[in-house]
Amino acid sequence: MSKLQSASKRRIKNNSKEEDLRPIFNDFMRRDEFQKQKRRIMMRKLLWKIPQPEEFTFEGKGHKTLYHFTRESNIHSIMEYGIIFGDVILSTYDGLNAPNLTTESRFHDPANAEKVVNDEGYYRFKVKCPTDGDKLFNYEWFDKTYCLNITRNNIRGINKRNEDNKKIVGTYNGNIDKQYIYKGHITPKMIKEVCRWNKETEYWDRVNKKELNGICSFYDSLPFHNMNVFSDYVPVIKTRIYGHQITDDTTGMVMKYHQKTEPKEVHNKLYKMTDWISFNLVGKPLLDWRQKVNQIMEGDRKFDISNLLKMSVLFYNKYNKEDEVDVSQFEEYTNHRKDVYLGVLKEVRTQISELNN
Repeated sequence: MSKLQSASKRRIKNNSKEEDLRPIFNDFMRRDEFQKQKRRIMMRKLLWKIPQPEEFTFEGKGHKTLYHFTRESNIHSIMEYGIIFGDVILSTYDGLNAPNLTTESRFHDPANAEKVVNDEGYYRFKVKCPTDGDKLFNYEWFDKTYCLNITRNNIRGINKRNEDNKKIVGTYNGNIDKQYIYKGHITPKMIKEVCRWNKETEYWDRVNKKELNGICSFYDSLPFHNMNVFSDYVPVIKTRIYGHQITDDTTGMVMKYHQKTEPKEVHNKLYKMTDWISFNLVGKPLLDWRQKVNQIMEGDRKFDISNLLKMSVLFYNKYNKEDEVDVSQFEEYTNHRKDVYLGVLKEVRTQISELNN
């Protein structure tokens, strides 16, 4: 037998062993994750009660400046209401809303804006907010203490998938040890500087007050809220549908914001139903709801909206017998709103194209 044949047989044998062990390994990983999930649920009861060690605080780490990254279509809302949104994962089906900040000023994507970074316009806010240890929490410490590294693992996966992205110098999604969550409302007055990423010079250009007012006026004038004129995607806010954006809001501003912007939301009737579900269901019914939402909306954002509409009506009617919704009428209303949104989007793009020419 040749050395090549012998080596080939050894490889086949080793591969066979790996395949034999794979079910055992997968079963171990499932059990391990199940145990972690149980512990995360238990840690939920201790949320905010464990003092943050001095060495993890903003001052303890010797940091000087905080930043927040966002896309252009969010600018007008932030300048009016402040920074009030930030998805913080606590466990597989639980989370809270708190502004996310970072000490890294470089061009990267801590908010998972993906294509928005290149297409719509990417902005960086310099923020000056209270840095007390009971207001500003180091994300690495928070995630390890309360969530058993669930966000660290997510960030690691995102960074791994984007390690060959030559447009980013350093880790794509940032470093969790340099990120912070703020337990409170970051008001417009706490925003000290706004910069826009210049793709040509690869530098942050400061946006002056006149430019800022122009951006805000443009987006305020649009008939729909949260409208990204560079994308055909009709926005659906998963964290609001999921529920924790409104039921576990550390800023105290989210529902006030939604009440004011509701008429300009494409999916305003959908949100009315899902808000009711989030505020009124508890225990297993709420968990069932979040699991179903996760199944429909996870992964590709171009999911089938009709599945979400039908499922939302099903849950709403099951638990709110006094105000049952007709699924056909509801779908007809939502599809009409979507068609109007896309029509407006086409008109706006035509106007922008004419101005540029």
